[in-house]
Amino acid sequence: MSALEKAEAQRLRLERCRERFGRMEGVRERLIEEKAGLILSLERDRAYLDQKDAILDVLNRAQDNLTRNSRALFEELLTTLLREVMPGTQDRVVIETGVKNNRRWLEVVIETGEGERLRRESVLRDKGGSVQNLLSIGLRFIVLARSRERRLLVLDEPDCWLREDYVPALARAMGELARRIGVQVLYVSHHKPALLAPFGRVLHLRCARGQIEVEASDAPADSAFVGWEGEAGVEDWLEGVGLTHIRLRNVRQHASTRLALSPGLNIITGDNDIGKSTIVHALRAARDNAGFAGLIGQQDDSAEVEIGLEEGRTLCYRYRRKGARKSTYTLLEADGSEIAASDSGTAVPAWVSDHLAMPPAPDIDLHIGEQAAPLFMIGAETSTYQRAELLSLGREGDHAARLVRAHTERVRQCRQEVARAERALRGVKLQLATLRGIDERITALRALAERMQASAAARERAAAIRQSGQAIAANAARLGALASLPQGPIAPEAGLDAAARERPGRLYATMARLEVLTARAKAIRALPGPLAERKLDTGRPRAIARLGRDLGRLSARIEALAGVESLTLPAARAARDTALMRSLVERSAAIERQVAESARASEEGARRLAAIDDERAALMTEAGGHCPLCLRPQTDAGHHHHHGGRIA
Repeated sequence: MSALEKAEAQRLRLERCRERFGRMEGVRERLIEEKAGLILSLERDRAYLDQKDAILDVLNRAQDNLTRNSRALFEELLTTLLREVMPGTQDRVVIETGVKNNRRWLEVVIETGEGERLRRESVLRDKGGSVQNLLSIGLRFIVLARSRERRLLVLDEPDCWLREDYVPALARAMGELARRIGVQVLYVSHHKPALLAPFGRVLHLRCARGQIEVEASDAPADSAFVGWEGEAGVEDWLEGVGLTHIRLRNVRQHASTRLALSPGLNIITGDNDIGKSTIVHALRAARDNAGFAGLIGQQDDSAEVEIGLEEGRTLCYRYRRKGARKSTYTLLEADGSEIAASDSGTAVPAWVSDHLAMPPAPDIDLHIGEQAAPLFMIGAETSTYQRAELLSLGREGDHAARLVRAHTERVRQCRQEVARAERALRGVKLQLATLRGIDERITALRALAERMQASAAARERAAAIRQSGQAIAANAARLGALASLPQGPIAPEAGLDAAARERPGRLYATMARLEVLTARAKAIRALPGPLAERKLDTGRPRAIARLGRDLGRLSARIEALAGVESLTLPAARAARDTALMRSLVERSAAIERQVAESARASEEGARRLAAIDDERAALMTEAGGHCPLCLRPQTDAGHHHHHGGRIA
């Protein structure tokens, strides 16, 4: 590899190194920026985490202050309900709230006793079913009144744990709450209709001729959709709002049972196992698309639940015993025309939930309280955190609760972000450690690049100088050749041109003598075998011939120069280098020496040829003037012939 190629290879390697170090420098800058961002994020998140307890304490105090009025109102309502239904008790309902694990919690307890004997008891652990049912009813009214869902409560025998003489007070309290808050209630009871009739519409089920019939009786104060004595404005926006009827077809023992509902308290009574709870089960199945084979009459293929909605519309739910898609929903207009239909299988169509305004409740059922699960939000399966979410303590309390939830979420995110940022920061520091010393490397690389660039520039200048030197030398040689020529008419100078003028004559003489010698050599080859074996050195004459040709060309040039006596040459500068002319003179002298040697060799050959001629003449004389080879006379014109393949 030449020096130029090595330099080019080094330059390419340098360029690649510069690109690689440039990328590394960019990566380092990015890592430095990322490190700064991570440090800033860590400082911000750690600062928030350091203050999380103080922030939470402020939010809790704010929530307590904002919810104090609502909490007191709810405590009074629940305490009043408890004391109205069970007049012998002096217990007081207390709502406790607080924060645990950055989450708001709520608990409903009973405060009992007085003075030093005052204590708080758990509703679930320390109280019986009657107190639990009453508080569950009151909490349902409170939560439903503050929700945006349909104001409908379906309660299956909430009085099952009460003494019979307490039942009318419960019915009166529910009727009063329904009117004041504007809630439609379906209250299933196994007690006699006479106990409940004064407080709402009684729908008594009885079996007649194998069919279930409904006897309806209205209380004087609740005989229509209008004219209630509720809270100001409630009767206005509740006019015409609520379920108008429920019809069951082929639902267990109900071949075709229709219940016309009032917008207030509806009390469903009847004998045992006549199908009161079936109404509750049918409503849940229609709301949740939770039909099952046990809901269908024994001799029937399908069961149907029809629910009367506002504006005369009807929602029909049918569940089949067999088929891939067993359930079907249909929404009908007041005139019977179809508005929407769906056979979506196990899912509840969105339009069904929109019209019912009672979305499925997988965890805590706000609208339907079955006899097997009457405790609502105070049950053991409901956590204190869920209770806090369910029981909203006023709009201000909602805002405070949202702030607490946002704070809790922020704390969780900060912890996750701190852990992530710490991991990322460790990785960034490790990468930066691998790039330590890159500045020195880049500086050294830049210095090397500068040196290589300077070296390349020097090489380029040296090459240019060499090229210029060669051009100058060539021009100097030409100028030297021209400078040796006369500036005026050419005339002999310094004996050099005189010698040159004499050489052509000598060369021509030498050429003539060479031709004679060549002819004699050919004649010698024509002699008979014994004579021809006296070999001559013919290679030297050939060399001499070549020299002669060279001398001929040189003579031609000299003659050409000799013929330009009148040529006037331009003035030429004195050559600083006459080496070319000296070389030509020396070469000419060498040729003359070679010609002299050739002349001497030719003279030697001539002498030998003369001896050969004398010897041949003697042989011819001895043969009587005849050729000893062909026996022809020596003067015969056809004397030439061949012997043994040799030319004679």
